Amino acid sequence: MGTLAWRWHTITMLLSLSIVLFLFAGIGKAALAGIVTINDLANVLDVNKVRAEAEKLPNPIVIYTTRTFTGSNDAFKRLVINLIAGDNAMSLGIDAKNRYFYITGGKNVKVTGEQWNSAYRAFKNNIHGNDYTGATVAAISSIRNALNGRRDAAAIGQTHGKSDTFVSELSHHLPRLT
Repeated sequence: MGTLAWRWHTITMLLSLSIVLFLFAGIGKAALAGIVTINDLANVLDVNKVRAEAEKLPNPIVIYTTRTFTGSNDAFKRLVINLIAGDNAMSLGIDAKNRYFYITGGKNVKVTGEQWNSAYRAFKNNIHGNDYTGATVAAISSIRNALNGRRDAAAIGQTHGKSDTFVSELSHHLPRLT
């Protein structure tokens, strides 16, 4: 091949590779939406109802429940953080025995501390004794609304909660229900 032909071939190959990578990047993001992993070890969720709501999220999520956790609230937070499957993913943990609830997202999940707090309030306001399914669906719906740019009315004016550059999070110890 001559020098001009070689350059043309190289430019064509690089342009083709760039187009392929661009297409895969778009497909990859779309493919991640709706990925839901549910580990209901506490057997407190109607998995089908929770999955139906979680599949509407634009980000992947891991949902974990337990009744056998023996650590502190901080240890439970760390456990749930470690479930995050990447910068665009989220995780939600429920400890039904100790009444811990924790929801968090990777650094590219665009949710503010106020919005995580709104998801907690949605969970708390819908637990109704031990309705973990309704509460989890409400929390997921709240986050979905936040990710879709809608402000949850319950979050307006709230300033507590935590959000930082690397992990946006909110954790609460739910009150014991009698």
